[in-house]
Amino acid sequence: MEAKMLEERREETRQALKPPKEEKIPGKGSLLRMQIILTGLLVGALAVIGQFSPGLLDGILTPYREYMSRETLNPQPIVRFAWAWLEEGKGGSGQTKKPWNYSEESYIPTQTLHSPLAALWETSNYGWRENPTGEGDDFHTGIDLGAGEGTPVMSAADGVVVKATWSNSYGNYVVVAHQDHLTTLYAHMQYLFVRTGQPVKAGQVLGTSGSTGNVTGPHLHFELLYREIGYDPREALGL
Repeated sequence: MEAKMLEERREETRQALKPPKEEKIPGKGSLLRMQIILTGLLVGALAVIGQFSPGLLDGILTPYREYMSRETLNPQPIVRFAWAWLEEGKGGSGQTKKPWNYSEESYIPTQTLHSPLAALWETSNYGWRENPTGEGDDFHTGIDLGAGEGTPVMSAADGVVVKATWSNSYGNYVVVAHQDHLTTLYAHMQYLFVRTGQPVKAGQVLGTSGSTGNVTGPHLHFELLYREIGYDPREALGL
């Protein structure tokens, strides 16, 4: 009898020391497979957009990177970002709302900017305006400066060219990153004289003005961004 009781206690001890069984979550494998499939589709869609419309891809990734750099995120940041992106009209060429990563305020950088053109003549303001290529109003993300075909376009400050490419909306355009998280953009250019990754100096010629992209005539579209948020550049240029 004592031997039987001793054996029963040993069995109870062995059972108590066994690691707990992992509980299976219903549908866990299916959910993981669905997430992998959706991620693959998303990456494929972005690759196609980048191939045929680099400007649209920029419009997606730039605000997404800025959003994801925030300290507080929604538990479903990608879903929230997608809705915000669609509601703010970033998904198409006929935008009717202000892009959420552009401010209606001005920004004055710590450094003095060099004029992008030898003579500054503003032909279209920053912010809300009547859409020159369609009906209704839209939010203009830069200022348009009058310039004939072939006018030299100069860098506003020392920096590095982060983009020298083409898109449907901007045409031939250049983006230069400067100190203190400052970025400038030069669009609708005729020719580009710089390449991505090239360092440039203030006043260095980046190319010539033109009428490429979605325009009604030759001019230079100029944008000023601080920490990837666009601001009215007129005060910074002394206009």
